Amino acid sequence: MEPRPQSPTPSSGTQTPQYVEGSDIYKETDFFGSDLTLKGIRGVSQLECEQICRSDMACAAWSYVHETRWCWPKSEVSNISLAIGITSGVTDYSRVDPSVLNRPFYEATAVDLPGNDLLPRGLSNTSLEDCRQACLSSSACTAFTWIGKKNICFPKYAAGPSTKFVGAISGVKR
Repeated sequence: MEPRPQSPTPSSGTQTPQYVEGSDIYKETDFFGSDLTLKGIRGVSQLECEQICRSDMACAAWSYVHETRWCWPKSEVSNISLAIGITSGVTDYSRVDPSVLNRPFYEATAVDLPGNDLLPRGLSNTSLEDCRQACLSSSACTAFTWIGKKNICFPKYAAGPSTKFVGAISGVKR
């Protein structure tokens, strides 16, 4: 059995995904992407979501949206972010990319960090990973916002107040 990945260490005043010691549950955490179904499974409990995943050999993890009772079984875990109201769990650590728990950013789904752009028009045609790398490669960059539907990255010289923005992922350097 592979060792359980360690949860990121929170810095003072920064909210991060929370690993529940002694279990395979991550509160306030979304394992986004790698969905086994196009529309998820609606109207189930968190326990039912976990059971659905455990009964499917293709499922390695799951994310559960409490407000909508929506379950998202996952084939693997290659992305993780802070997501209030979402609980995720792992059923097969062999399909968890261990680097996702040790990324150099605290990331949040559906969050924009407006303003403070290093490039007013952003970087076009970038993947989320490209966006992370662009920020890491610049000493002036302390945060980023990536807009998935447009594949555009906005490296930031500062992380100001956040706003809700469905389709965005923002990260702040640790």
